Amino acid sequence: MNIRVKVLSVLFSILMVLIGCAPKNMNVETQDNPCLQSSGKNNFRLCEPLNFKVDNTKFQVPKGFETSLSSLPYAGSTLMVLFKNGYLPSGIIHDYLYDCRSPFSRLEADAILYHGLISDGIEEKKARALYYVMVTSGWHYYSGDKQCNIGVIGDE
Repeated sequence: MNIRVKVLSVLFSILMVLIGCAPKNMNVETQDNPCLQSSGKNNFRLCEPLNFKVDNTKFQVPKGFETSLSSLPYAGSTLMVLFKNGYLPSGIIHDYLYDCRSPFSRLEADAILYHGLISDGIEEKKARALYYVMVTSGWHYYSGDKQCNIGVIGDE
């Protein structure tokens, strides 16, 4: 088979996966201006809890959680430059959901990132680009196995 046909087949397959891989519809709200302290090279620690809601259920990233501000592959890190600081709450929440046992799967964590970014005021096309980066390559960063005591704070 011709190399051009192979490349086009791969690109078409990727496009079909991305088109069929829309983020799960969720209502996500994040807290503005998380309190962060440096805890070493490219790492930060929350100096107070970070609250967020998913479909009106309140959750909390606990004080003391260490984050790199986003568990992103290189391509995603480059996209973050476009977002300035608007992604911080969603990036921290995403890190937490990627590191810790939670009621959310990896794909749900990616959808929470997507909807959180939009809630934080990021343009939908930029949020979608980052979502696709996470869906296609985030598996490498996902552990979801630390016991971090994520919990429901309560319903509204």
